[in-house]
Amino acid sequence: MSLIITAGGRDSDSYATVAEMSTYMKGMYPEAVIEDWDSLETSNKEYCLRIAVLFIDELSYRGHKACRDQALQFPRWWRTDVNYPSYEDQYIDMTDIPNYATPTASDRNNLYGSPPIVPEAIKKAQMEMGLRVVHGQLLKSDAELMDYPEHEVRSFTLGGGMTIDFFSQASGETHAWGKAKFTATSIAQAYLNKWIRHFVGAVV
Repeated sequence: MSLIITAGGRDSDSYATVAEMSTYMKGMYPEAVIEDWDSLETSNKEYCLRIAVLFIDELSYRGHKACRDQALQFPRWWRTDVNYPSYEDQYIDMTDIPNYATPTASDRNNLYGSPPIVPEAIKKAQMEMGLRVVHGQLLKSDAELMDYPEHEVRSFTLGGGMTIDFFSQASGETHAWGKAKFTATSIAQAYLNKWIRHFVGAVV
């Protein structure tokens, strides 16, 4: 079944298309990595992108969904948007949102009252997570568990941020710029950080 990428759609299951992923890969990665993606059947490429959405859509984001009935987390409203609803259920679907003017590519926010769109960084985050699926073992039915421990998820934490640990991850460097941390998931988090809701508090 083909990906459904309608922004704000009730049945949408992806932000990016297979074609967008292929273009992104060619611009970001060497031929050896691209070959892994190109060798997949279209149905498996779509599967990778759907799984990637499951990961990034579980995070808690600032603002709220543009429409009550949309399936995915994006597009979203921000308080700086002209059409920011007075209550969350004001717009049932994207056709309910008035479009006063079309913002240009240089506009940071939806300042002119247009319906919100899916930011390019969100698509890129999905594609990076899709790359993690490509290099994981979900598509390899003949692989034994732990044959490739660096690709096996040991644990992940969702909430204010995204943390994913792999079994053979080196522990020598723990900061964000450490070599062991520089993975598709860390790149995806960099794309998402602007929108992730960060919780700050203390227990007393």
